[in-house]
Amino acid sequence: MRHPRRTMLVPAMLFLFAGSLAIAQSNNSLLNGNYGFVTGGYSVTQNWPVGIGGVLVADGKGNITSGFVDVNDVSKPNLVNAAVTGTYNVVSNYRATISFTVTSTKVTYSFIASLAGISGGVATQASLIENDANEGTSGSMEKQDSAAFSIGANTGAYVVGLAARSAQPPNPETRTSAVGSFTLGSGSVTNGLVDIMAATGDTQLALVSAGTLTGGFSVAASGRGTMTLNAPSRTIHLAIYPVSTNRWLVFGTDAAIVWRGVVLRQTGAPFSLASCNGNSVLYGTDSGSATTGIATCDGAGNGTVTLEQNEQGTVDIVGGPMAVSLTSAANGRMVFNLGGGAMVAPLYFYAPNSYLLASQDALVITGEAQTGAPFTNASLKQTFGFGTIPAGGQVFNTGITLISGTQTFDGAGRATTTQETVKETASFTNNVGNTFTTRLVSSGVTSSDTYSVESNGRVTCGSCSTVKYIVSPSKVVAMEKGGVPAPTITLMQATGAPADVTPVSGWWWDPNLSGTGFFIEYGGKSLGGMFVGGFLYDASGNSTWLASTGPISGSTYTSTWSRVSGGQTLTGPYRAPSGIGAGNIVIVFSDSTHGLLTRPDGSKVNLQRFSFTGSTPTAPVAGAPQSGWWWAGSSLSGTGYGIEIQGSSVFIVAYVYDDTGNPVWYLATGGLTSPTAYSGTWDLYSGGPQLTSPEGTYSTTKVTGKSVAMSLTFSDGTHGTLTMGSVSIPIVRFQEF
Repeated sequence: MRHPRRTMLVPAMLFLFAGSLAIAQSNNSLLNGNYGFVTGGYSVTQNWPVGIGGVLVADGKGNITSGFVDVNDVSKPNLVNAAVTGTYNVVSNYRATISFTVTSTKVTYSFIASLAGISGGVATQASLIENDANEGTSGSMEKQDSAAFSIGANTGAYVVGLAARSAQPPNPETRTSAVGSFTLGSGSVTNGLVDIMAATGDTQLALVSAGTLTGGFSVAASGRGTMTLNAPSRTIHLAIYPVSTNRWLVFGTDAAIVWRGVVLRQTGAPFSLASCNGNSVLYGTDSGSATTGIATCDGAGNGTVTLEQNEQGTVDIVGGPMAVSLTSAANGRMVFNLGGGAMVAPLYFYAPNSYLLASQDALVITGEAQTGAPFTNASLKQTFGFGTIPAGGQVFNTGITLISGTQTFDGAGRATTTQETVKETASFTNNVGNTFTTRLVSSGVTSSDTYSVESNGRVTCGSCSTVKYIVSPSKVVAMEKGGVPAPTITLMQATGAPADVTPVSGWWWDPNLSGTGFFIEYGGKSLGGMFVGGFLYDASGNSTWLASTGPISGSTYTSTWSRVSGGQTLTGPYRAPSGIGAGNIVIVFSDSTHGLLTRPDGSKVNLQRFSFTGSTPTAPVAGAPQSGWWWAGSSLSGTGYGIEIQGSSVFIVAYVYDDTGNPVWYLATGGLTSPTAYSGTWDLYSGGPQLTSPEGTYSTTKVTGKSVAMSLTFSDGTHGTLTMGSVSIPIVRFQEF
């Protein structure tokens, strides 16, 4: 790029339609491959149990190219293995919309999702809340490993946890839960034990049956299978969606009862009292009831439990001594006896300190081994995707609220949340006399709060309505506190592994591609996001720019380039731009100042930090504004400025558009007149290398007659004013990524 000392061209950042799920800057590559999902809740119009399970195939470009769903609504015949197609759109802050239509019935289902577990540039987990006129369900979606798509791949010892609601109006509703273990092999279910709890209406559950469990299963290459479980007094038919050979999502296909749950491979067998030796975070939910807390075992059958239970808005903290007895070492079955018989619950271990428990109040409670203690505020320092887990009970007739979104913790007691909310309000009447109005949705609402972490992982906040428990630094459980008549449990999963390498924010380049450059900023609201801009040239030698945003996983950034066009000129009136994909981008950072960029054609670029003040970049002069991306706010989205200050020199690029709507950039560089002021000219360049040009010697040329006088003044580190003749534009730091 052309500069009094060096030649390097700068990138541009793009943020379109800020704060909305309709953001044009898409990250659809984050969903790619087969995903199994299960949701549960209640039919909005009929107030009966309903659930949806299935497999969706995402192409990384916004299309659900194929898939199939199982829909279980006790008010109508089930839909089994029905083909679907659809679309999705992923936003830069890990939020998405997903919509698919059943080919045979033409019914469309729509969900709001928050993505998590980003690995290799692809989300492996998502929380789902339904947002359509069909049902009020919530649940999870997980990326499937095709290595699990056969009978022979799934062998060994497993545990199962199932929760169900059934209703056959006008009869009262029945709540049922089941936990057990079995051995899988050659399509058979053998060596099984199971405990089933059930009750009708509002009565407390009782142990209905305990005994052997047998059956069979099959798995197809499509990622869907079936399972039959022969339990005491009942047979259960399930659709299975293997996530891996270690974990299945399962969904009931029997009429008039909606089962949902998981099958988990056992590790650490044979089990003994020593398998319960440490802390486990507990959580589970049903209509009007939610439970979370910590159980601690000593490895000799003794322990304590502290549970926080929200029963229809009233929170009780239940605790005391706990006795653990082992009943089956081979199957991992034990019994918790809390408070001298106040709660006696069978459970099955799937790993040390990790188990599935059938409680006496309609819950299948998950216990997960806690790691990372002792905890402090610094234990939470990344972005989490979150969503409401399915409640077994009557979701909408108790006014339950479904939420999905992201929450970013700064490690120092501050958190920022962006959230979607779905809730039914009041005025039509359903079959059991409950009244509702249209669905209420709030989208992209952002808020800030304080948080405080106790040493045992319990997290409270300044003004929120939840209490949280840390399972690990990458997983948190949240429960709604008192005053909420229909409490829920929310699972929070880290969007991606914290970066192993933190790239220095500012200008980067390849010295053998003089005339082009890349602006990289790491952090943003998500703390772990990255925004990359590329200042380049097209085939005719005209300047052009591309933009990309997404997370870093480990030391690797994987996303897509976007080419934006149609927006405003440097000094002209605002025109809303539009964007299209321009290929993939991968950057592998070897350290904080060096990286290898892979271009859309597979060729490589050796990146390093760009210094415009000497051999190495120098720190900004005292009192200077922040280096990074700047913009004029959402009313002028699609246009912005990359600003870096080294010493008392500044290097600025404006990313805008020419008179025909093509993306162009202008460069201004030189010495600051004071730590908070600069005067110079915007200059336009041409003749440099394209995005995929080979390394070599290039010579750029300043375009005559295109220079524009400009000045910048800054009132503080994040606010300034850009002046070009009679045009003055207030600008602020841009960190919406």
